[in-house]
Amino acid sequence: MLKGAELALHGIATILTMILLVVAVVSPILSFSDFVVLRIRFVLSNGVPLGNATVTYKYSRVSTQTVTNTTDRDGFVILRINNEWVGDGYHPIIIVSYGFYGEIYRSEFNDVNSIPETVILPYTLLYKKSVITDEYLRGLNGSYRLFYNNIFLKKGFFHNGLLIINETFNGGFLLLSTEDASFNYKYSVVVDVNNTSITLHLPDLNDHLILDLYKPRVSIKSINASMGVNEVLYLYANASVYDGVNTNNTSIKGVFIVGSGTGVIERDARIISSRAGYSGISLLFKASIFKASLPPSSNGSYTITFKVSATDPTGKSSKASRSITYSIGVESTGRTSISEPATENSVGSNTSTIHYEGENTGNSGTTTSNPYNSGFGAGVNPGVQTSNLGYFTAPIIALAILFLELRRRIGGGSASPGSS
Repeated sequence: MLKGAELALHGIATILTMILLVVAVVSPILSFSDFVVLRIRFVLSNGVPLGNATVTYKYSRVSTQTVTNTTDRDGFVILRINNEWVGDGYHPIIIVSYGFYGEIYRSEFNDVNSIPETVILPYTLLYKKSVITDEYLRGLNGSYRLFYNNIFLKKGFFHNGLLIINETFNGGFLLLSTEDASFNYKYSVVVDVNNTSITLHLPDLNDHLILDLYKPRVSIKSINASMGVNEVLYLYANASVYDGVNTNNTSIKGVFIVGSGTGVIERDARIISSRAGYSGISLLFKASIFKASLPPSSNGSYTITFKVSATDPTGKSSKASRSITYSIGVESTGRTSISEPATENSVGSNTSTIHYEGENTGNSGTTTSNPYNSGFGAGVNPGVQTSNLGYFTAPIIALAILFLELRRRIGGGSASPGSS
């Protein structure tokens, strides 16, 4: 009989234990005489459970009493709360800290019963994808370094321009806030390509990042000079500039230098036309100089040099220069000799030199406006200018002959026989 009673008591105990376990699983709060058990799950805004996060329960805003535990891989945490600190007047606070981020969540509740079974944290997983090219849109190979609040996190590599930063870090997650922009702005990424390094805040890393790696390409195709009838020397030069997608943002300046054996004179060249093409922009420069302003030349020969410089938005610049020989021989008829146009590879009988150089591998993104000489108005068509004196020579000679003939006839009539 006793044995049967023991068996009955054992069965009752087993049933009660099972009931308690079921209640513990179903309800986040389990009350005992001395403590309350909270079972809370923490997930990100995209539903991913946040494991290995430190959860702190603070009894109230002014209380120094806390309970702390860590979430499991499914985001669950169990907190055993002292029953003496649960009730009216106590507004518990839940604090979540995660890895190197420190505190990422804090919320105050009216009482222990108002704490939800699942807390959705205002974060998602970090994922960043960017295509990195040079200014000619060619995919680059390089590496990147990721930092958070100046703490080094990881290093990775990219090939053919494709850079991907994923969400994992040392077995944990990299987070992006869905509410706090300042949280995300603490991320910085350093992109290294060859000897070029650029640092960006992660939110500023666009889907397409263009690195300006090279100096602009500058060339001078031709130089022309012509002396106008108004005693003004007109100078022209054709040049091209190319710096990929940064071509239109490149600062360009040109200058003409005219020299003889006794001195030189300079004039800033202004751009009078530009034409965009596949390989850049073609530019026509112009300047003008009064003949009287030119330095003396014993044989009328001058060296005309055109120099052009181009500076890209990052401060890298290139220069090119080219020279031709030009003769101004004034004859009695007023005829002015004109030099032949300079071509890219040859200038015919003229002496021509061409020179290219690069300089200032800077990193300043500031461009400056170019001072261009306004010149002296429109020029004349290049060619030979003829004196107007020739148009009056024939009439003058005809009048002189007529005058002499009349004089001869009058003189001969007065000496004829029979005159009175």
